[in-house]
Formats: sequence, structure tokens, C-alpha cells
Amino acid sequence: MSVDVVTETRKDANTLDISIRVCRKTHYLLLETFLLTCVFLTYVNTPYFADSMDNVQPIIFLSHGGGPSFFLDAKRMPMFKGMDKDSIAADFLRNLKQTVNLKKPEAILVISAHWEERDVTINTNTDHTLHFDYYNFPPETYKLTWPVKGAPEVARKAATRLAGKGIVCREDGVRGLDHGVFVPLKLVFPEADVPGI
Repeated sequence: MSVDVVTETRKDANTLDISIRVCRKTHYLLLETFLLTCVFLTYVNTPYFADSMDNVQPIIFLSHGGGPSFFLDAKRMPMFKGMDKDSIAADFLRNLKQTVNLKKPEAILVISAHWEERDVTINTNTDHTLHFDYYNFPPETYKLTWPVKGAPEVARKAATRLAGKGIVCREDGVRGLDHGVFVPLKLVFPEADVPGI
């Protein structure tokens, strides 16, 4: 099987390398930078978590910057120059859907590096809260909102699939979305109209 891969590399003012690889065969997008969050997009017209390479769901690795940096102004906080609200990285996230012609998914499954548990744990909330797991930022960064709904039925399908592969998995219907989830996805899906787990 031949795979058509396009790679583009850009540098922002702080020499942050951003490489984008789009594989047209599998609708695979990879944003390589630092501090990555893995996002699986689920579409109505394809089975959840396909077993076959003929039915691969899109996967995106997104940078979430430094804490809430994509909502800060480098003029006020110079240490965030190159990863603030006016950075290439923030602009990339805001324009991601148009850049790669991304169709609206049925749901988003996120694997976040900021949620560590003994066992694989899946968020089954219906209504998400935000978990502000960053410290010493301006007060307005603790007032960010992103009223995205949960997708408990997708979460349970994911848990079933993991259990079917022998992976111990538990559900959590209480924990909020950490900044590795809401910071990048608030820019990609500002309308909060795609449920997430």
C-alpha cells in the first residue's frame, strides 16, 4: 500500500519547530512539537476504533503549549513569546479544521499526559467541568470556559474494546478535563459542539 505523506515545517518567533504530516490514505494528521496531547476523532459513518487499516480513524497529536499560554498575551508575559495567543502554534490550532479540511467528528477521544492513574481510566462525564491543573498564572486563566458535553456511550465502547484486549480499564464520571485537553481543543473547536471523552 503506498502512502502519500506531505510534511511542512515552520518556525515561529521562538524557533518552535512545527511539522505537519498528512497521510491522505488514512486521514492521519500529526503535529510534532512539544507537550503533546493525542486526539482520536470518531465519525458516524465508520465503526468506532476500527480493527482494520482500511477503516482507520483520524488521529491528531496537538501541542497544548505551556499551561494556558495560548490564551495569554506575550506583551504582558514575555516568557510566553512564541506560544501565546498570537503565536503560530495558537493560529495553527484555530485554523486546523480548515487547514486539513477536517470534517466535524461525532466525538473526540483524548489521551492526555496530564491524567495519571494506576489503571487506564476513561472519563464518562455527560457534562464536563474544567480541571485547572496549572499554577501561578493570571486569574483570568482560571475563568476559562469550554462547555463541551461528554460522550458516555463512546467512552463505554472504548472501555469495552480495551477490556476485550485484556487492558484493565475503569470509568470516572467526576474528573474534569485537564489543560492538556481543553487548552488545544478550545481553539480547534471553540463552539464546544463536538462531545469529548
